[in-house]
Amino acid sequence: MDKEALLQWYKDNKINDVIEETPFNHFDVSHETEGEQLSKISLNSTSQKLDLQTKIEKTNKIQIKTDIAEFNGKQTITVSQNHTEKKSEFVLQNKTKLETKVETGQKLEIQKEEKVKYIVNNRQDFDFNSIYQNLANKYKNDNMKNITQTTNIDDYIKKARELADNASTVEDLRQTVENFDGYLDIKKLATNTVFGEGDQEANILILGEAPGNNEDLEGRPFCGQSGELLENMFKAIGINREDLYITNTLFWRPPGNRTPTDEEVAICKPFVEKHIALINPKIIIFMGSTALKSLIDTSLTITKARGKIFDYTNQYLNNKILKSTPLFHPSYLLRQSNKKKEAWYDMLFIKKFLEEYRG
Repeated sequence: MDKEALLQWYKDNKINDVIEETPFNHFDVSHETEGEQLSKISLNSTSQKLDLQTKIEKTNKIQIKTDIAEFNGKQTITVSQNHTEKKSEFVLQNKTKLETKVETGQKLEIQKEEKVKYIVNNRQDFDFNSIYQNLANKYKNDNMKNITQTTNIDDYIKKARELADNASTVEDLRQTVENFDGYLDIKKLATNTVFGEGDQEANILILGEAPGNNEDLEGRPFCGQSGELLENMFKAIGINREDLYITNTLFWRPPGNRTPTDEEVAICKPFVEKHIALINPKIIIFMGSTALKSLIDTSLTITKARGKIFDYTNQYLNNKILKSTPLFHPSYLLRQSNKKKEAWYDMLFIKKFLEEYRG
């Protein structure tokens, strides 16, 4: 993937993250907003009607550091009011402008602008605080309109199930997942589908959460620092990466590395179940709570479940019971190094299980 295409991805994806995470708390109280407030009052001499125009503007500095480039810029949020005798119109405008340097030394400028309106026709009974809150909610809800109003999650789960039923090999399933277009908007933002890799006859299947930035760019699960730590953890008990099969509960990177939604996990679940059945490992290792909760029990946490063996089956295993156990996700261990001691005991637990199984 060339530099221009990669920067385009950040243009489409990263700015959306910034806008979606914009705090709207300053709309709760209309006059406690940082920034400049301008008012204009005019009186129409013919109709004797009073018009009031107010504009509140707030600017936030933005800095986004990525593996590819550093973006600097600003985000300007403007709230305009235009009151007449018959109605009030409120406009929320969000302008984001970022700048970065590319390899040639030239500057790349990225701009995005969004605007929503909220109109009150009867001005007799309303308060400004509720108007601002409704405006903020409308702005956030508009971003989800395509999902909430035009999709039926159950239909997409059914479609995924039918496609999974028809996949007879790992390669069939790979092609099916890569061509799947049901609901998952995250696929449109992803650089690559990260399906899985490794020994298709492996005794151990690693099931992670979702691809991160490195995985998305390379199209491989568990690469970068988390992948290196994963490899070292298994090397310590005498198992190489080549002896594992590695995949995720989600095949595309969620924007901003957020946690996958329940809907995203549910839609991918038929593919994950068929994936497990085709590999048919001796043990599944859930890396992180998302994988554990999606296939075993939504109430479980890694802390409570670690060091335990759980039975697992699905409709593609023909009543066969597989064993499973969770581990702390490598990215979590990179952030919480004090948990590495517990993770080492968990690795010894897995080693003992495999020795007993082979014995």
